Amino acid sequence: MESPAPAAAPQAATDTADGSKVSVDDPRIQKIRARYQDIQARKDLTRSELRFECAGGEGRGELRLYQADGAIQKAEIAAADAGHGESTYQFYYDQGQLVFALHDDGSWAFDGTRGTPDKPATTSSVTQRRYYVHEGEPVLCIKKHAKGPTEKLGPLLEQAPNRPDDCSRAKKTQQIASAALAGAKPKTMDELKKLLCN
Repeated sequence: MESPAPAAAPQAATDTADGSKVSVDDPRIQKIRARYQDIQARKDLTRSELRFECAGGEGRGELRLYQADGAIQKAEIAAADAGHGESTYQFYYDQGQLVFALHDDGSWAFDGTRGTPDKPATTSSVTQRRYYVHEGEPVLCIKKHAKGPTEKLGPLLEQAPNRPDDCSRAKKTQQIASAALAGAKPKTMDELKKLLCN
């Protein structure tokens, strides 16, 4: 899974969860972006992974942890439900604290207007949310959305405009990030399943 850089947020100040405003020039945002770049540039990250199944065959997923200096620097989760939905999460940490999260929530469907029975075509839809977190609180939340032919979804999402988001979903994302940080312990995996298998 390729990790996009934290996107530039809308230039105007953006509402946060507590009703305050934050600008993309805020030093907290700049520090988070610098941390993201540091993690992305590292060549010494060791990767481990663990797969999980939701109860009753209602979905599956994979947790990937990237470690260096004796600590988890980054975590990724890919989860798919029993239908056509899938979510991915990317979490970036600084000294054991979440600083940036990227969540793509998508689905796909067969497209009868394109393709043939031998070569079916699909249309996908994805909403991407980005959370900048400072001292445990989301300080900037943005989102973008794209829908179109599955094979063109990546470029469509890149071109989609960033919009302010109200941070209402940040808490659950932070809970998932905390469970991912705890690693592949049985209790942790049970917690991840509760959060992801719904």
